[in-house]
Amino acid sequence: MDISRFIAQMVECLSVLLVASYMLTRLFHIKFLETGKMGWREKVWLILVFGLLSIYGTLGGFPFKGSVLNLRDLAPVMAGILHGPVIGIGAAIIGAIHRIASDKVFEHATCLADLMKGSTCIPCSLATLVSGLTGGLIWWLNGKRLPSVRLAAFAGGLVAVFHMGIVFTLQYDDALKIYAPMWHAKIIVHAGGAALFVFIVHNILDELNLRRDKAAMEKELNIARDIQLGLIPSTFPPFPDRDDIELHGLIRPAREVGGDFYDFFMLDEDYLCLAIGDVSGKGVPASLFMAVTRTLLRAHARMRVPPAEALKRINNQLARDNDSCMFTTMFLAIVSLKSGLVHYANGGHNAPILVRKGKASLIECPPGCALGPFEGVLFEDGKIQTQPGDVLLFYTDGVTEAHLGEQALFGEEKLLRLAENAASLGDMNENIYTQVMAYQKQEQFDDVTLLAWRNRNGQSPVSS
Repeated sequence: MDISRFIAQMVECLSVLLVASYMLTRLFHIKFLETGKMGWREKVWLILVFGLLSIYGTLGGFPFKGSVLNLRDLAPVMAGILHGPVIGIGAAIIGAIHRIASDKVFEHATCLADLMKGSTCIPCSLATLVSGLTGGLIWWLNGKRLPSVRLAAFAGGLVAVFHMGIVFTLQYDDALKIYAPMWHAKIIVHAGGAALFVFIVHNILDELNLRRDKAAMEKELNIARDIQLGLIPSTFPPFPDRDDIELHGLIRPAREVGGDFYDFFMLDEDYLCLAIGDVSGKGVPASLFMAVTRTLLRAHARMRVPPAEALKRINNQLARDNDSCMFTTMFLAIVSLKSGLVHYANGGHNAPILVRKGKASLIECPPGCALGPFEGVLFEDGKIQTQPGDVLLFYTDGVTEAHLGEQALFGEEKLLRLAENAASLGDMNENIYTQVMAYQKQEQFDDVTLLAWRNRNGQSPVSS
């Protein structure tokens, strides 16, 4: 026989068995492989389907060197490997019954069919039963778990050896004539088929495990997001009993958790602390560093030291044991609500925007150094006198550096024009975020954070 034709027929038969088995495991979502439990309804379905595949293995036999090589035993051994002796033997019974029945049904069949029946009918059927039992025992001895690819290959080869051994024992002359030319091919095909089947199922299991791990990670990240956002003030107006305070903040992380933050809190009845920062990196490490930074901010700002001294102390504590070399920018401002005087210090952050009488401009302030890389860094205090109605807008670089592909950055000029529409701080912040996302065509690459304060000295607050 032409060896290329033999290989083509063998691959065709194996492919049908493996693809059908793959679809079967997909149909059941192979939950039983994860839990080790299966109801009788699922067991019956598996037995029937693998039994039909065993019948196909008989009918799909192909000639090889004057004999016929069929894969009837492969489906029962795969069924047993998949979920134990009950499934394996059940499928084998169906295949064996068909093999016995074919002895009468194909009484006048062609020579190809004649080689599959006759004196070897009973030994072959018995060998099929042994194949289902063997696969089930491999599963059981492996702790009732799907075996490895190597163990599956061993089981497939062992089934082929058992088959030929049983037929040799009961019908030596006929067995010698049938198996002498193809014993090696039979072992290789059964070993390879069982190994490929288990390889496919293991890949499906790996995929399910990845999905489960991903779902668990997403759940944990969502919890972390809720915790992180819970640290950031989000109720506006934040001081409903104070008519002299108008504030609004907005934060939109690019991932589940991010490194941007803002914070505000009262130091006493007159002084309000405002801060915004941007931690290097993204994700969980940045969020943890942000939480530490916020804690240090609240601790040192409440000591009533100047903003530059507060940044110095925060930086020194962040720099200690900072083996990961993470850092954060921060702009810290202390506002006198009575006078409108703002004392500030900048730790490498974007200069805030002052909106006065409908005109927006950047505040001229020293850039300073980011917090975290080095101890002993000095920061410079600055101050600005705001007037009633003035707005201070703090933002992170997720706004000004927004872009899509090779296009230009969103930039400060666009932000200044948008800030001039500050009738409502909430509407202004939302409009800025909307325009940034539209500029990026809804693809957010960096955290976007905004914090706006209006000098309400002697004015009624505008609803945000």
